[in-house]
Amino acid sequence: MLQKALDLLAESRRETKRLQEALREQIEMTKELKEAVAKQEEIVCEIGKQMVEIKD
Repeated sequence: MLQKALDLLAESRRETKRLQEALREQIEMTKELKEAVAKQEEIVCEIGKQMVEIKD
């Protein structure tokens, strides 16, 4: 009975570590996506400025 509880605890800890790593990876991906969106916003803004200059 005690061994079963210890096995379950060990499995739970492994799963927790796995989930923590997955969360870290998702946080990193979210950061990278935010940076990419910010860069795209800069590009769109620059294109908009160039279009205004072309019209003038």
